[in-house]
Amino acid sequence: MDLKDIRENAAGDLRRGLTVPLEDRLIGGLVAMPFAGFLGIWWNALTWWPSMLTLGLTALIWLPMAVWVAGHLDRANAS
Repeated sequence: MDLKDIRENAAGDLRRGLTVPLEDRLIGGLVAMPFAGFLGIWWNALTWWPSMLTLGLTALIWLPMAVWVAGHLDRANAS
């Protein structure tokens, strides 16, 4: 598997994550939440931006990550 295949799989998982049932998206959100939270805390420690700005950035990271995880889980369960 080369970089092109990884990019195609990631883009496909993101598109697939938009079509999965809500329950699967919620599971994806719960899986992605600790990783996005860590990135938000790390970013806040590096930049010292106000808390609400960092919280918004964390949400912007978390939402697509949750959709991607849901699509990835759907693809993994389908095969």
